[in-house]
Amino acid sequence: MNTLRPNADRAKNAIILIIMVLSIQVIEFFINIINYNLYSRIAEEGVYTMAETVNSDFLVAVISLLLFTVYITSTVVFLMWFRRAYYNLKHLGMRRAHDDGWAVAAWFVPIMNLFRPYQIMRELYETSDLYIKARDENHKPNDFIFVGWWWALWIISIIYSRVSTKVYLKAETAEDYMNSATIDIIGIIVSVPLALCTIKVIKDYKKIEDKITEIYNNPPELD
Repeated sequence: MNTLRPNADRAKNAIILIIMVLSIQVIEFFINIINYNLYSRIAEEGVYTMAETVNSDFLVAVISLLLFTVYITSTVVFLMWFRRAYYNLKHLGMRRAHDDGWAVAAWFVPIMNLFRPYQIMRELYETSDLYIKARDENHKPNDFIFVGWWWALWIISIIYSRVSTKVYLKAETAEDYMNSATIDIIGIIVSVPLALCTIKVIKDYKKIEDKITEIYNNPPELD
């Protein structure tokens, strides 16, 4: 029997992992400041030791590996939540623009990944609003402003990340590494509102899902 599938735990886990990513990025922020100061001294032919450069490289390697691992995990859990949310629309009897598999695939198709995930997220909010409004005349439509900010910041972060990676890979001199550290610091600052908006979007839709589940499990009695 087709029925709604629980999604609350996935939402909570996605939020927890995003907070973990953000926490690691805070640590990375301070490591980049330390590295900037180190390479600044090197560029000015100041006093530094080989141990400092080795420790710097080690810290960068460790935090990068940790961040990559948690980031990939958070991405997988977010996509699981996103797909489940879109899947559930079908079992509400609501018309969808795409198959639920596109809630994952759209993120990996070039060009399409610049707009399709946003369209699906908007559809989640709008279609859920229609479902609830048809059964609760006092329901107030949800605000999409954070969905818009979430996607705008996501696009900015992706572009910035690619620029940051290119700068780091081409770095050869102390000045180059200073520039790379500066770009990373700015990128981390940008990632903070992105993380907060993502958490807000998930929390808001979780409230919608909770209301949908309540309505679905307690249909109004027919006169």
